[in-house]
Amino acid sequence: MKKNFIGMLAVVASAAALTAGCATSSPGAIGTEKVGDFPKGLSPQYVKTPPEFTQFAWWNRGSFQAVPEDKAAAGQEACNKDSEDKEQFKAVGYHSFARGPDSYPIKGGGFYCEKAK
Repeated sequence: MKKNFIGMLAVVASAAALTAGCATSSPGAIGTEKVGDFPKGLSPQYVKTPPEFTQFAWWNRGSFQAVPEDKAAAGQEACNKDSEDKEQFKAVGYHSFARGPDSYPIKGGGFYCEKAK
């Protein structure tokens, strides 16, 4: 049963692509889509990833769109809230109805973060 579930999850992930939500691309990231690949109507969700379900990643991260100017400061803060170096990550995507691990929309929307270059 577990094998079938992981297989189904892999199929869904390949077919589709917290607090003020922010996550970076990680080894557990689902899919290969990039910010802006999907219509804005699809809500990204922060989910636990297989096989151990201990790491989190954005599902449907292609639904994030460019960060609006009026959200840039909030995105920068969200992306670096747990980092000593406040310039380590940058917000490269925003979605007003991004959902957290509990499936509820994140208050204020969610940000997709990448390491600053």
